[in-house]
Amino acid sequence: MTAMMPDARPALPLSLTGPCPPWCAYVHDHAEWAAEDRVHRGADYDVTLTSVDAIVNIGGGKLWGIEPRRVSACLWQQCREAEPRVNVSHGEEADAVMYLTLDEAEQHARHLLALVAAARREP
Repeated sequence: MTAMMPDARPALPLSLTGPCPPWCAYVHDHAEWAAEDRVHRGADYDVTLTSVDAIVNIGGGKLWGIEPRRVSACLWQQCREAEPRVNVSHGEEADAVMYLTLDEAEQHARHLLALVAAARREP
């Protein structure tokens, strides 16, 4: 009987077919069974919005807190997707999340920069 040497590398979760891309900041675990859990996720980039009303948390007639609104973006890639998408969100609800392809995100970034440049040229 031949003794088997254990593999020194940690085993990948079943949902992954290879190592994470360099941008992935998600901590994977071995319980990623549902397809929506099988994801590479990058770091969040948040912008606090100062020109919109804050979120007021009230429960049971008591003020629990006031939170500023934020827009967040990160890279997001589900299992079996060819490339990551940019996840842009402005809240916790499902309708507050948009996924842009890399080309769409690049185009949108150019449009935002053009709008800012135009506004800053105004006298």
